[in-house]
Amino acid sequence: MGQSVGRSKRVKRPKKGYFHIILKSNYQSIIFEDSHDSEMFIELFNLYSKKYSTTLLGWALMQTHAHIILKSKELSKFMAVWLREFSRYYNRRHKSAGNIFIKPFSSYLIENYKNLIETVFYLYYNPLAEGICNHPKNYEFCSFNSHFKKDKKIDTTIIDNHFENYKDFENSFFDYVKLKSKNIKMVDKRGRMTNAPLNMGTGFRSYTNKKSNTDIQVLEFRDKLLNGRLLSELNTSQIDEIITIILTDSFANKRQIASVMMVHYDHVRGVEKKLLKKIY
Repeated sequence: MGQSVGRSKRVKRPKKGYFHIILKSNYQSIIFEDSHDSEMFIELFNLYSKKYSTTLLGWALMQTHAHIILKSKELSKFMAVWLREFSRYYNRRHKSAGNIFIKPFSSYLIENYKNLIETVFYLYYNPLAEGICNHPKNYEFCSFNSHFKKDKKIDTTIIDNHFENYKDFENSFFDYVKLKSKNIKMVDKRGRMTNAPLNMGTGFRSYTNKKSNTDIQVLEFRDKLLNGRLLSELNTSQIDEIITIILTDSFANKRQIASVMMVHYDHVRGVEKKLLKKIY
């Protein structure tokens, strides 16, 4: 994984307060492939949080990006250490190099209580909007199940105090979902994009019966094709062969394929062009 192209301008950030942090992977590569990486991500947060007066309030990890809500008195110092140490861990484990996340990270100051609750709900809405699950409590890579429980990794007290109990919190979240889902674009029977409500009962989509696949499904499909092999063991021809199969036998987009195959987006476009020439 390489660094982002171009030199980013220095971002002036508030040093303390409540923040919504968004981290995006370089080239939209998949980072959180399994529970080991996601657990280490949160463990490293807590390892350095006390030193930099930082508290975790909520999180949702979405493979190619992450949403974090935190309270901090030394935001920039904490983020620098946390992301550096996670990158070191990740590169050692996956035998890669370079920056894992795009720099600079995005941070948004949460200015009031209403904004805090809306941001929390937005975090948990992400896996639903992606079609990964029909309830965030079933998605292990978010903190939904930590609410109204004693969890050493996270402090949800300030959020939970807004609700009578867990059921009230859950119902309020799905009220938010109903409003948010009105803006979702879906493919209709004629192949046109149209507004449609979020289907809360579908869960995972299959490889062949829909017009799109989730990042997780594309990753699972790739693993089936690898059949126990590592990407690092394959030559260019073998990688292109797998890319071709994913292009023809799934509804994955080129961004997803580039991510799971650890190649540049333009490389996938090149394979697609060769495939189209053979067909036509």
